[in-house]
Amino acid sequence: MPAPLPPEKAVRLEGELLTLLSQADRALGRLDGSIQTLPHPDLYRHPIVAVTETRDLIQTSYPAANNLITQFVTHGVLHEMTGQKRNRRFIYRDYTKLFHDDEERSEAP
Repeated sequence: MPAPLPPEKAVRLEGELLTLLSQADRALGRLDGSIQTLPHPDLYRHPIVAVTETRDLIQTSYPAANNLITQFVTHGVLHEMTGQKRNRRFIYRDYTKLFHDDEERSEAP
């Protein structure tokens, strides 16, 4: 059984331990920034979505769903496909390209 926490003796953060902790902290910061660009798992089941569908799918408010889609568009995950200002639909193009044969894949936008 491990010793109870906190340890009786204080841990000294210096030298190699401090360096490793700093490196881990920076790595977590980079991961936190990149996690925003990862597609939501539901995009694999619904690669073409509208804001209202996304709202219902992830059970959130319309503004939150719209913000999520806007972030995905900004990061190149989703692409608007209607050219309209209302009733827009967005496609997870990189995923849907996987289902085209090689010739179609090279021609797909």
